[in-house]
Amino acid sequence: TQGVSQAHDYIRGLKNDDSKAAGRVLEDKDFQKAKSLVEYLKKKGEEHPKIDKTREILKDLSGDEKAIVFTEYRATADRIIEELEEEGLKPAKFIGQQGDDGMSQKEQIETLGEFDDGVYNVLVSTSIGEEGLDIPAVDKVLFYEPVPSAVRDIQRAGRTGRQEEGEVVVLIAEDTRDEGYYW
Repeated sequence: TQGVSQAHDYIRGLKNDDSKAAGRVLEDKDFQKAKSLVEYLKKKGEEHPKIDKTREILKDLSGDEKAIVFTEYRATADRIIEELEEEGLKPAKFIGQQGDDGMSQKEQIETLGEFDDGVYNVLVSTSIGEEGLDIPAVDKVLFYEPVPSAVRDIQRAGRTGRQEEGEVVVLIAEDTRDEGYYW
């Protein structure tokens, strides 16, 4: 549901994990097949179709239009930002404070201020952007994947259409857990 790059990074992380659980996963025949497929696709430069769809949806943001892309994973946020920068957009990552790559509260406030001021026109956010923060209204909200919670769905969608009409787009990969989460 996320992409080849994210799967590749996850597998690489497992290789560096010394736990017994990671060792068992890496030895599993089905996992080895999946790993080979991911490596093949990575070498070919393939990515998930959601990346192309995200670019297509956001490439036509005009002058002062703004968008938020919500995704579950930080690795996906990084990949989306790379792609949107290639499209000539001005994206910024907005993530929580936890973990080695987390944003401090000061960095979060600064990023939101710059987004509000138009330094960035796309905010790529994990769940931190769903509630409790003063994020300015946007013209488009894109869910990179559906969420299985009605509350989270409403919080995300509620970031648009506050003062004028907005657009919400939910990307769903066929035959994946995305469909179950959506329904």
